[in-house]
Amino acid sequence: MIMMFWYTQVEGEGFGFIPLQALATGMPVISTGVWCSYENYLGSNVVESTIGPTQHTGYTQGEVVLPNVDSLVYLMRKVVDNFDTEIKYYFGQAPAVYANYNWKTRCDEFLKSVVKRLGTDFFR
Repeated sequence: MIMMFWYTQVEGEGFGFIPLQALATGMPVISTGVWCSYENYLGSNVVESTIGPTQHTGYTQGEVVLPNVDSLVYLMRKVVDNFDTEIKYYFGQAPAVYANYNWKTRCDEFLKSVVKRLGTDFFR
């Protein structure tokens, strides 16, 4: 049985590739949904969390996501107890995750925005 629990107390990274890669393979992921644009792929496995000051002021500034540990434990038990259902859900999500988060799609969107801002297509 392979599972991933992505417990994030975000300390400066607003977009993690590890949970995104796991989602693209169909692996169940438990994560906070506050600072990620892939939160709509997490289903009900979004850890309750709040935003608050970092406890690591020596190297990180500002506010961070503070996950609720009870919520995390509940979701971990839910995934383990319903593993077949969870795997089916996440495996079904994988094609959409891959379609939305691949280098070609992301680069095409970026280049279109550059062309729009410049008013001409220097890339042709």
